[in-house]
Amino acid sequence: RGGPRSRLLTMPAELTVAVDADNAHLREQLHDWKEALGLYEAREAPGDAAPLDSLGRMRCHAALGEWEAVRRLSDKLAEQRAVLAPGEVAELARLGAAAALDMASHATAGNERHWAALGRHAALLPARSFDGAFSRAVLALHGGDWSGAQAYIDAARGVIDAEVTGLVGESYARAYNGMVRLQRLSELEEVLLNATSPTTLPRARLLELWRGRLGHAAADLSAWRELLPVRALAVPPRHDPHGMIAFAQLCSRNGQHTLAFEALRHAEPRAAASWGDAPDMQPDVWLAYTVAMWESGEGGARDDALSRLRGYLRERGGPLGPADPRSATERCLAASGWVHLGEWTLASAAPAAGEA
Repeated sequence: RGGPRSRLLTMPAELTVAVDADNAHLREQLHDWKEALGLYEAREAPGDAAPLDSLGRMRCHAALGEWEAVRRLSDKLAEQRAVLAPGEVAELARLGAAAALDMASHATAGNERHWAALGRHAALLPARSFDGAFSRAVLALHGGDWSGAQAYIDAARGVIDAEVTGLVGESYARAYNGMVRLQRLSELEEVLLNATSPTTLPRARLLELWRGRLGHAAADLSAWRELLPVRALAVPPRHDPHGMIAFAQLCSRNGQHTLAFEALRHAEPRAAASWGDAPDMQPDVWLAYTVAMWESGEGGARDDALSRLRGYLRERGGPLGPADPRSATERCLAASGWVHLGEWTLASAAPAAGEA
């Protein structure tokens, strides 16, 4: 009685909240975003979130690519902007702008509200900051103000050049984020050139350039997430299924299965449907979605993936014939489907064999 454990159990409520806050911040620093998000949410009173906790939740949702959640929180927190410090207002605007850009660049319809949101957030960011200049450049590009877009790109580059020059002298690792930002600016310039002179830099050439670059950052999910919204300004995801499939595979390898599904739905909105319900969809994206379901292992996802794949192979996986109507790509996809079916069937049977 009265020992350290009993004193811990009767810790004052305000100190308990402080410890939880420290734990949430620590989890953020460790990039354990789901755990940090859970800690922020666990200490919220219903309908009464502290502004700093809401900012923490926004950072976690942004890191997980959950932009709709970021948007909702930014709208809610905007009502409490008066109690935020200038730096916190800038962080709110930066996260809100990132969500608005991602949603505007990937939406197939009704995206003007996201562009309007980007404009509201950009207005809160200093024009001479990287995020402020970059957001204004994107808005100018969207509005057809080519010279304004280039001026803001140049301003953003001036901000980041000085930062990267100083950090490179210390270590490449510390300068890496700045290098990714510089690449975003370069690619935004390429989007601008494609818009103003499509014969000089056509879409096919853009895709060729971009795929080559991402080949050098194949394992860096954060770099992909920075660059894809910019690329979608010129090449909608549906016109770049190869890129979306590669991104989804990277998301799955990093355990971000929700983000993988979302990327594939951007490339093919009907990807979650069974093959028989939409046989004219892009088969490579559909198969990638099925593989992502299996890899997620969530609930009955693996059983559903097996069922989907069997249905596809019944229709499109028959043996080669003298007058096979399938294209070479479709035959390759069918072969890949048979390989997956064999592997998944063995994996599904393994636990039962072990129990026996």
